[in-house]
Amino acid sequence: MIYDAIICGGGIAGLTSASFLSKQGFNILLCEKEAKLGGLVNSFEHNDFTFDGGIRAMEDSGIVSPMLRQLGIDIDFVKNKVSIGFEDKIIHLESKTTLEEYQNLLTKIFPQNKPEILKIIEEIKKVMSYMDVLYGIDNGSATLNWTEKIGSCYY
Repeated sequence: MIYDAIICGGGIAGLTSASFLSKQGFNILLCEKEAKLGGLVNSFEHNDFTFDGGIRAMEDSGIVSPMLRQLGIDIDFVKNKVSIGFEDKIIHLESKTTLEEYQNLLTKIFPQNKPEILKIIEEIKKVMSYMDVLYGIDNGSATLNWTEKIGSCYY
């Protein structure tokens, strides 16, 4: 069989490339050495906790949703759960309110480091506010018209 493109690696980049090329009618061969596709996008469970095997999360930073729409894929994003534990105390970080619970826990365990803890919490709040802005943008211009950009370069 003759292929228009051979893609080595079934991680997120390889799968995305194969999806866009296939949608445009290219005959694709996708090669992956592992038993599962996904590359660093994976997770596993142990003792009722889910651990990331690679990247921390697949966040929609205004790029993922437009790409999925362009491919005709309609899925809901599942909110990424973050849990932090010290000894037998576990806090599930879900908002700025639970961040305060985390601050209180740290201050209780490390009272001598209260000023440093406050600085860290303020930095986390800054990052959270940046993420609110970033993830609220639907960057449709980030996707490409692949037939214009690729043409017949695989022939």
